[in-house]
Amino acid sequence: MMYSMSRHLYLIGAALVMTLISCATSEEKKEENVSQVLAQETPVVDVKVLRRGDFAYETISNGKVEAARRADLNFSASEVVTKIYAVNGQTVKKGQKIAQIDDYKLKNRLLSAKSSLDKAYLSLQEALISRGYNINDTTSVPESEMKLLCTKSGYEDSRNAYNLALYEYENATLYAPFDGVVANLFTLEHNAPAAGKSFCTVIGTGSMLVDFAVLESELVAVRRGGEVEIRPFSDSEGKIIGRITQINPVVDETGLIRVKAVVDNPTAELYDGMNVRVVIRNTVAAQLAVPKTAVVNRSGGRKVVFSYKRGMAVWNYVEEGDDNSSDIIISSGLKEGDTIIVSGNANLTYDVRVKVNKIIE
Repeated sequence: MMYSMSRHLYLIGAALVMTLISCATSEEKKEENVSQVLAQETPVVDVKVLRRGDFAYETISNGKVEAARRADLNFSASEVVTKIYAVNGQTVKKGQKIAQIDDYKLKNRLLSAKSSLDKAYLSLQEALISRGYNINDTTSVPESEMKLLCTKSGYEDSRNAYNLALYEYENATLYAPFDGVVANLFTLEHNAPAAGKSFCTVIGTGSMLVDFAVLESELVAVRRGGEVEIRPFSDSEGKIIGRITQINPVVDETGLIRVKAVVDNPTAELYDGMNVRVVIRNTVAAQLAVPKTAVVNRSGGRKVVFSYKRGMAVWNYVEEGDDNSSDIIISSGLKEGDTIIVSGNANLTYDVRVKVNKIIE
């Protein structure tokens, strides 16, 4: 019995040892597999050969879009609107109908004014004849006497009343004064236009103005005819090129100078009153600049740019100069001809092996 128990304990111990050996072997294999995977995960980077070239200094400001041509349209008489031919946002051509008001009263007022004018004209003729003047040739009538007779006969007042009635009748229909887009049209048909307000506005198409301000210290970058880049806040990728047309020669109390630029707007993507970002660029030649993505922050606030040498990433401490939205000038730490890593560099360490994905021109 003692023998049987000893044999049983021996078998249990042997099984336990085999289990431990199996687990250890399994863990070793796992670690080996992980090491192989890590060894295969060589960082992939993009590189660029560093060359001296043009660098664009940027002056950035916020601006507001203004219509280069804008017309607020009004009816000359307060009558009910009978027909509206356009809606807000609609493109119209010069001379195209926009709206009209009821002209019944206006037509009768014109006819009445014409009748009064005719009567006054007859009275003027009688006055001229009574003084011995030829009514078919009034050039012989002294100017002062002609003016007096026009007033006494009522001809002057009647002519003014007729011209006003004719003006109101002819303006019972609103027309587009130029090619543009209709805006601020809020009156409905069968209603009178709101008193003291424009019936609608026509904003000219083709070009827009951008009003913005620059600091007095930045005036050196601004010149008439200079190029500006307009970026609508509503479209971060959109860019429209314009030209500076006006520089107001006054510095305000905050040290700002008002500037205006004109930009083409063929697709009507710029709206009157829209807020935009304005970028003014001045190019300086022979600068050693790198993409901002190439610069990595290291402990202590040091700036590092990795260069690519013989398949390895080598870090270089650099000193920075001026920058713009995409690039930064390197004043020391790199030289022309160096191949630098511009992407995939966030977690690189010194002398780590890397794989080049592409060379950026």
